Amino acid sequence: MGTFKRFCNSFQCREGFSTEGVRSVKRMQELWAKLSSLARWLAVFALLNCVILNLALPSLSVYTRGSYDTTLTNTRAFFPLEAYADSWGPMRAALWHVHSAGRNLLYSTIFFQHKIKFQYPPTALLLFEPLRWFPYADLTSDHVLNLLSWVLAAATAVLVARILAAGFRNAGPVPFGGLLGIQLAPVAVLMALTFYPLVRSFRVGQIQTWIDFLFAATVYAWIGGRERLAGACCAFICLIKPQLGLLFLWALLRRRWSFAAGWTGVTLPLLAASLWVYGVENHLDYLRVLSYIGKHGESFYPNQSVNGLLNRMLFNGNNLSWDAHSFAPYNQWVYLGTTLSSFFFVVSALFWKRHGNHQVQLTDLSIAALSFTMAPPVAWTHHYGIMLPIFALALPATLASRLGASGLALLAGSYVLSSNYFQFTNHLAGTSLNFVQSYLFFGAVLLLICLYRLRNAQSLEQLRQSPRRAA
Repeated sequence: MGTFKRFCNSFQCREGFSTEGVRSVKRMQELWAKLSSLARWLAVFALLNCVILNLALPSLSVYTRGSYDTTLTNTRAFFPLEAYADSWGPMRAALWHVHSAGRNLLYSTIFFQHKIKFQYPPTALLLFEPLRWFPYADLTSDHVLNLLSWVLAAATAVLVARILAAGFRNAGPVPFGGLLGIQLAPVAVLMALTFYPLVRSFRVGQIQTWIDFLFAATVYAWIGGRERLAGACCAFICLIKPQLGLLFLWALLRRRWSFAAGWTGVTLPLLAASLWVYGVENHLDYLRVLSYIGKHGESFYPNQSVNGLLNRMLFNGNNLSWDAHSFAPYNQWVYLGTTLSSFFFVVSALFWKRHGNHQVQLTDLSIAALSFTMAPPVAWTHHYGIMLPIFALALPATLASRLGASGLALLAGSYVLSSNYFQFTNHLAGTSLNFVQSYLFFGAVLLLICLYRLRNAQSLEQLRQSPRRAA
């Protein structure tokens, strides 16, 4: 701080230097001095990871297929609403089919015959039905849907800031101060809008942006003690991504009846509406899609799952190029590895150490949501946007726990791997070292380890406090 003061004073002595400029620097210096040490450290980490690292990454690569991409290029596209239609095109094709193609099965025609990768369940189309009712405007256009995604992504950033502040308020004996939430809010929003899975989801025009918002809302509602609302938010996620319906089973096993009731109250009527509007046959036809994807998967490097890792290591399918009409060839070893890993992720999240109080089970909810995201054969980069509110939960809980420096180091390493796009790893696509292309998957594994350790530490702390409360 003294060096910074001398630096400012030296400018005051220079002829022609703006006095107002020196005052601005001094005001920034005074503001920095008022911040808590934790806010300073997090701001420095955000600056190094979100800005400095991304400015340095292009120098690590001579990748020649187009311009070099980083998290910041996707963040820059966020503000002028520059986005594509990765989800919207297949959604519109499916909507047109179910309302105009008579009795032809949806997935047999769209997915298997026309080779359009519409991989969502019929229930997802219900979210778009109200947009078709407006007679004088096409609310299913790319521009309107991307505008809605922009609003939800911005709302996700705000929710993440609120989750982080609430986490520090509930951190227990750690003296963080009452104004810390206000101090951390700008840093949290900066980190959210430079979190690669989130901004990438918006840029490619993905409905995953809606899921990211709904999951952040689920976490925030749980923190506020509104488990029924959390279950309802989770139910809307399951309309789009059915594998997260395992969270309902998770809630039943942990006897979180309010969460399960909120989930049921949304799911049952909307599922009944979907069956009535689209027919039972189309819902059964969707099972063929899930079976086919489970046997093949994707080798394209944004598939950050065990299936994608194994396909690339065995050079089975297209690694660097996106094929919009086909999947990776069937390979028995990839299929076996995918099946075993999926079983491991799901069973561990559902049945390993199910007991704990409200705070412990919030960590357990994060474990389940992340595990169910990693388990399927296809887990694209943007699917990991749900990690952002999980990081906001894990940081204050880790600081308040007994995990110490090792816990923070794991958490920081996971965040660096998960929040950035390391395009230079694609140089190794044709080598035996192409497993490094799965850096985001490894970052998710590190976060999962952090969460399991954190849940164990919270459970031990709960046991220590029980005799004191009894006394």
